[in-house]
Amino acid sequence: MKYVRVPKEKASIIKELNKVMDKKRKIVSDENFVFVPVSENKIDIEISKVLEESGSEIVSEEELSPELKKSAKASNKGNSLKDLLKEYFSDEEIERIKTSYDIVGDIAIIEIDDEFLDKKEIIGNAILKANPHVKTVIKKKGKHEGIFRVQKYDYVCGENKFETIHKENGVLLKLKVDETYFSVRMGSERKRIINQIKEKEDVLVMFSGIGPYPIEIAKNTKARVVYGIELNPNAHKYSIINRFLNKAWNFLPILGDVKEVSKSFYSYSFGIKSSINPTELKNKLENNVNNNFSVIELYLTHEDLTENDDEIHNLNNLLKTIDDLKEKGKNVFLHIPMPLKFEPLEGYLNELRILGKIAKEKQCQIIVHLPPEKVVKENEKLRIVLDKFSDYFYQENQIKDEFLRTFDGFNKFKDLIKNVCVDVSHLGLVLKDTEKVKAEIKKFSENFNCYFHLNNYLNNTDSVELYKGALDIKEFLDLLTFGVVEVRNSDELISKEIIDSFRWLSNHKKEFDRILMPLPKGGEHFLDDALSLIKDKGIVHFYDFLHETDFDLAIEKIKEACKRNSMDFKVLNFVKCGQHSPKTYRICVDFQVFKK
Repeated sequence: MKYVRVPKEKASIIKELNKVMDKKRKIVSDENFVFVPVSENKIDIEISKVLEESGSEIVSEEELSPELKKSAKASNKGNSLKDLLKEYFSDEEIERIKTSYDIVGDIAIIEIDDEFLDKKEIIGNAILKANPHVKTVIKKKGKHEGIFRVQKYDYVCGENKFETIHKENGVLLKLKVDETYFSVRMGSERKRIINQIKEKEDVLVMFSGIGPYPIEIAKNTKARVVYGIELNPNAHKYSIINRFLNKAWNFLPILGDVKEVSKSFYSYSFGIKSSINPTELKNKLENNVNNNFSVIELYLTHEDLTENDDEIHNLNNLLKTIDDLKEKGKNVFLHIPMPLKFEPLEGYLNELRILGKIAKEKQCQIIVHLPPEKVVKENEKLRIVLDKFSDYFYQENQIKDEFLRTFDGFNKFKDLIKNVCVDVSHLGLVLKDTEKVKAEIKKFSENFNCYFHLNNYLNNTDSVELYKGALDIKEFLDLLTFGVVEVRNSDELISKEIIDSFRWLSNHKKEFDRILMPLPKGGEHFLDDALSLIKDKGIVHFYDFLHETDFDLAIEKIKEACKRNSMDFKVLNFVKCGQHSPKTYRICVDFQVFKK
């Protein structure tokens, strides 16, 4: 159970908590604070802001003093689970029944000992009665198991389902509880981390699951970009779903092993372009650099958007290709057909509508190009379509005068443009200078959600190999978030040039301002990987499960890892963020790294 701890001098804000207050429990207080019982999954961004401004915070029932716990128990309005079970069980049996449970979305998760299994429906129906918003009750079956720490469940009563949407810290998280690991009890800890994120930070979340940490950071902070690495393909699938559910466009989910991803981060965060031609696509997916890259962009033909009889290029094949790529864990982007057909404009508008519908239904995003500025200003139909799908469209900067080329041009249309596809070689051809390109990328990144076509230019030719062109890509590589390597190949089906550029990119190192390691068991085995990716003076959040007599072991694990990597560290905070068993806690050590 959760409470909002409100300083007594700020007690006037309690009336603003009315819509999230759990009215089945009573407000209690001590000499310094008022504790307001709340349903945490109802707390949105507006309420979070009220809490922050008043110095209030969410705490668990465990954090109440014994006196307050007793007072809270005595003030219960008679609709507790124990009260509801009195009709069916003796007092002695009720004391043995486990009456605590978690609520994830509209699913209640309980534990029932063998002696009460024959009455599980009675217990389950009592939970439904005590919690009108709960639709399903399931019970734990065994322990978390396997490499993905998945918990198995048995259905008890209510709707027979295991998928739900949970609300936490202002975001929605869709998940299937029997296929993914998610701890509802970590909501307060995730809020604690959110409050530490600084503006323009690059953040990495290892073991990101369905995306609670990265999505909450993306939506509630001014972090520049957030990456999440997850090994469980089912959890990764939901992280992509949740990215779209919350429109968290500066979050990139990566399917992979932390140890492998950390060796060559850019080759996971940047991908490759391809058509839907099976031969070309196979070549791109099975490249000899990294088959597990996270982003793929399909450049389309006009035929790909029609229901024609072409063996390859038609809408059915396009939709099937998207499904197949998503099944492989890819973040899919589509590139509007080239050459563009702005005349008649209705043909272009129709393609935008088709792509917008695909983006929403298939959860992918679209690289598009604005017509000439005059057309955008004067055509109301076009503006309506661009506005309707603005969350899914990335407008690409162009070279020709009739297209928008630099930040100043895009900035005129901020009412229609949320996302920009920054083509690096196009900027190079327009600006002719590495430092100017670098400054332009900064302006784009500070004002739009950005996706990148990473390429180079030479003389008057755009999209040449990264290491051959006039731009020194290494000078601004750290400014790029995610996208695809784009090289105009002599043979698109073989793609040697693009693969060579992809290999060049994979040899460069990415570093982060902040790394989260929310793996409660065995996280020390990944400390070296975290330290290989952290910036000087960057911050790492290391989690562990430890008995209260062994808390010093966490610091010792960090000390040994830093010594191996020739680094110094400073502990910033040591937090108990959940109880695993009697006197054993999930803890988090926030520490800062100093490179020698």
